[in-house]
Amino acid sequence: MSARDTVCMAKIVIDRELCSTSGQCAYMQPDLFRLDDEGKPQPISVEVTDEVLAAATEAAEICPSQAISIVD
Repeated sequence: MSARDTVCMAKIVIDRELCSTSGQCAYMQPDLFRLDDEGKPQPISVEVTDEVLAAATEAAEICPSQAISIVD
C-alpha cells in the first residue's frame, strides 16, 4: 500500500457457499480478486482502500450469485 492510499473500514467478504464460480469478479477486477483451485474468488486484500472502494462495490454488484459483500 502506498502512502497516499487510505484504508477505510470496509472489507470484502465472499460467501463461498453462495458463489457459483462464474469468475466475473476476477475477470472484471483482477487487481482485487484471484480464483483459487476450486474456481472460487479470494480477495487479494480483504481491506478496501478508498481508492478501490468503487471497484470492489462494482464487483459485488456484478456477482451473479450475490456472493460478494462490502461491509463496514
